[in-house]
Amino acid sequence: PATWLAARLEDAAAGAGLLDMMARPIHVPAPLAALAHANTALACDAAVRRTQLCPQEFVIELQDAALAASSADCVARVEGLRRRGFRVGLDARTSWSTSLCSNLRLMLDSVRISAPTLDTEPDVQDLAEVAHAAGLSVIADKARWQDAYWLGQLGVEYGVQLKADA
Repeated sequence: PATWLAARLEDAAAGAGLLDMMARPIHVPAPLAALAHANTALACDAAVRRTQLCPQEFVIELQDAALAASSADCVARVEGLRRRGFRVGLDARTSWSTSLCSNLRLMLDSVRISAPTLDTEPDVQDLAEVAHAAGLSVIADKARWQDAYWLGQLGVEYGVQLKADA
């Protein structure tokens, strides 16, 4: 899993160079198994050093299920990524059971949520509000343009894969 994630970082860096992408940070999804390997941070750091980018230009998005248990090993692995300079985000599009305790809030930079679930799940609304209050960037996936004001009230600052209203 560490080698796989490192290869994805290299691919993302190469893609950004080929497309002359200036948008930063580059979000790279990480599987649950990435936190199971003790050398994930080291492998990711080595991969990024082989490119022309720096670790701060990447957000490694960890699945909610990876951090939901908040085991000491998982938290230590996230700290390892942070020590190497990587930004770490929480992908809560399919599950949202991670509690944003104070030590986890300090390690995360962003939270990605599914905009359609904001209407139906009060827990997702609470997650967005807590994340915004903690200073994390809240990213809504598949948001509708007409909901921009309402999303802004909840603390959602960014949108990905926006849906047209027409």
